[in-house]
Parts: sequence; C-alpha cells; structure tokens
Amino acid sequence: MSSWGAHWRCEEEMLHRREGDYGCEIDGYDTVYSLMRTCRKLLAEVCDHIAQNANIVVTDVATLDALLRGSLLRNAKSLEIIQSIPLHFIPAIEIRGTGWSVHELPKDQARDVAMDHAKIWLGLGMKWQGLMSLSRCQLTIDPISAEHWWEINEAALLSPILPLVARREVDLTINLPSHAADDVSLPPFTILRFLRRWYYGEVDSLGRTSVRFARHFPVEVETLDWVVPRDGTSEEDWIAQLMERERQMWRDGFDVAEIVGRDLDDFFGRYLVRLV
Repeated sequence: MSSWGAHWRCEEEMLHRREGDYGCEIDGYDTVYSLMRTCRKLLAEVCDHIAQNANIVVTDVATLDALLRGSLLRNAKSLEIIQSIPLHFIPAIEIRGTGWSVHELPKDQARDVAMDHAKIWLGLGMKWQGLMSLSRCQLTIDPISAEHWWEINEAALLSPILPLVARREVDLTINLPSHAADDVSLPPFTILRFLRRWYYGEVDSLGRTSVRFARHFPVEVETLDWVVPRDGTSEEDWIAQLMERERQMWRDGFDVAEIVGRDLDDFFGRYLVRLV
C-alpha cells in the first residue's frame, strides 16, 4: 500500500527516476527533483507550499515576468527582487516610460536587448494583482557598469512598482544607489540608499576580462577620509560639509570623480617627486 494515497502512480514514477531509469538522478537533491517532476498537480502543490513559506528571490526580470503571468506565486507572501543591470538599460526604460532620456541608447543588438528588457520591466505594473497574499516585497536595483548614477529618472524606473505602493498591507522596501541628488524625496516612494562599488568586472568583444575602477558619490568623503579638519570641526560636520559641497558641484555640471582623481594624481605625483 502506497503512503502517497491517490498519488501512488506518482510514487512509482519518482522511484524509477531515483533509480536513474530516465537519466534524471542528481546528487544531493534527486528526491526533490523527482518529486517536483512527478505530476502537474503535485508540482503545483509543492510550489504553492514553497511560495507560502519561503522568501522568493528573483534576479532576472524575464523570470519575474513569467512567474507573475503564471499562478505559481499567487500565494507568495515574501518576494525579493534583485536587478543587477547595466546602466545602458536605464535610457531604454526612460524612453519607453516617458518618451525621452538625457542619456544615449546603446547601438545595434545591445539597443534591442535594452528595449526588450525595458518593455518587460514596465509591463510588470499590471501583474502584481495576482499576488493577493503578498505582505513583504524588497526591490534592489544594483548597476553592474561603471557609469555614474546621475540624472537617472528614478520615477520612470520605479513606475511599475506603483501598484505595490498603494497596497498598505505590503511592507515595501526599495534599495537604490546613492547619488548627488538623493537628498530630494521621490514621493510616493520611500527609498533606502547604498554606496556603489568602485570596481567592476568587464568583458570586451574578444572575451577578455578586466577590472575597471570608477569613483562614485560621495567621492570626497570616500577619498579624503584621511584628511583631518584643522579648525576644530567635528568629523560628522566635516563629512556633511563635504557631501553638500559635492552635491552642489555635481548640480553645477562638474564631474567630481574626474576632478578628485586628477587632483589626487597630481598631489601624489608631487609627493613622490619630493621623496626622490
């Protein structure tokens, strides 16, 4: 007598798969793999159980779109979305969402990929209604290219999330990179800021890998942390002054990262000459 009840045929199918009759044995999780592929009804039940009791993490917009179009997440309670994207995708989102962007789109095939990504991303706004049990959602957008997060239309970028903002039962957390204008609120969104990395892995057209260094806001705070004010100003006030000055420089059109980098090269160049 099968302990699977009406699913006794499913149990037999799983046992066959575990024995490798279909080449499906996978070390470490062959039982789960077989269980999930036994039958459609059981697959749906297991996925529903996972959705209700686990934090679902999605790192690809196409996967997220497919999950929202289906029924696997209809009872999901906790969802974490991590979008690690090249910054050249952002202009495509801005153009599709608002009709214009201050940034240039990539060319050729990269342009098509960016526009397809933007279409999927902006289309998510109509699909959140399927997650009726959702109580927690965390969105993190982390650029994986070195360009500055400056003059980005964050309202256009976050527009697909608006339906979740309106749902008071959903604890929504949005994490975006720090930049020189992040002291201006962006209602109705509540945004937490994180410092961007300064090192980026890149692959050229020949498949060669390299590491690129790029300074990001707050450049002066991160670069001049060894400088001690001489007028008795506290460290907290000193950092606040540096950040306010840098924000204004960015707003005035200066590339602070380039200026600081050039000044530091000049400073250490003169210092090394004196040592010699």
